[in-house]
Parts: sequence; structure tokens; C-alpha cells
Amino acid sequence: MQYKRTEYFRYTFGEPLEAKFRIVPTGDLGTTSGVGACSLLDISPSGAKLAMKFDIPSGRDSSQLLITFTLYKKEVEVRWNIVWKRQYRDTNVYGINFEENLGR
Repeated sequence: MQYKRTEYFRYTFGEPLEAKFRIVPTGDLGTTSGVGACSLLDISPSGAKLAMKFDIPSGRDSSQLLITFTLYKKEVEVRWNIVWKRQYRDTNVYGINFEENLGR
């Protein structure tokens, strides 16, 4: 799946939104990681752009990201799949798409 930069709606945060992430294995393949810090750069109906210092190795097909953030005073927790990864200086930027609907 390609990252859809042409979606009709994409909100870019003026100041990146603070969030937390966990790496969650799919199926019975391992254990969930500890919590790490990340920043939500933009969001659309089907995905988002995320930045973090942590480098998730390529080929992690058996894992998803569980991201938790607060939007309009409501905590949101979503499972996302990594679509692409780029390094920018000392930060890793990820294009991710939603696995589930927004909401908790």
C-alpha cells in the first residue's frame, strides 16, 4: 500500500502533537514493547506521519504500532501499520496507516 499524500483531508499540526507508542506483535509472535515517546506530525482519515528517535528495523511485518495521544481533551489509542520510513537528521519519520477506527 502506498502512502496517500493526495487524500482530500490531511491536518498538519503547527506544533507536533506529543504521543506515546508501543510495538505490538501481531498474533502470538512475542511480547509488547515498553512505552516510548514520539510526535504526531500530521493526520488524515486513513493514516498519519510520526517522528521518533527510536529506529524500528525494516521488515517488521509481524508488528504494529499502538499509538496513544490526546486530541481535544480525549485520549485516543490506535493500532497502525508502518508503510514507509525515512531518516531526517537524528529522527526517524514514519508513514503509518490505521489498522482500526479512531477512538477508544
